[in-house]
Amino acid sequence: MAKLYFKKMVTEDDIAKFWEKKRQYEAEDVFPNLEEQGEERQELIDWFRSQEYYDIIMTLHTSSSDGGSTLQFVFMYDAQNNYVGFTHYKIYTKEDGKAVVLDFCIDKPYRNQGIGSYAAGCLENLLVSEGAAYVTLNTSNKDNRRFWLRNGYEEWKQDEFGETLYRKQLPAGE
Repeated sequence: MAKLYFKKMVTEDDIAKFWEKKRQYEAEDVFPNLEEQGEERQELIDWFRSQEYYDIIMTLHTSSSDGGSTLQFVFMYDAQNNYVGFTHYKIYTKEDGKAVVLDFCIDKPYRNQGIGSYAAGCLENLLVSEGAAYVTLNTSNKDNRRFWLRNGYEEWKQDEFGETLYRKQLPAGE
């Protein structure tokens, strides 16, 4: 498979493009496939669309005062500079090297071709190079769970909301 390139989104325009892609991903892929129903489902949707959520994410992006790097917004491109997807993550380098992946999205034209698994591996290599010892994430539905389990992640523990977190130990960096 051709190499993927990661571009950190840092300018105001970059950040606006990131939020546009994230909102599109939520509307088209996340919200329609949530396992929660009724009022619980609507509360989740309202939370992710809220100003409070946006402010929290942007604070994590601009501040590293909590023992780690700032939250990184990243676009993925193929060798021909075609947009393939996005992710955003934060590494807690002053703790135990935990990398938290908040979202990982492969654009629809690139799905079901092995690109997602390849991109996940490339992301793991990037995280190791930035000081991560392991990755943790949660999933929004059974397809997400299947993808991450197939890529070596294991159920780890419950978060403060009772959601299962998944974890993968990364190889030691050089």
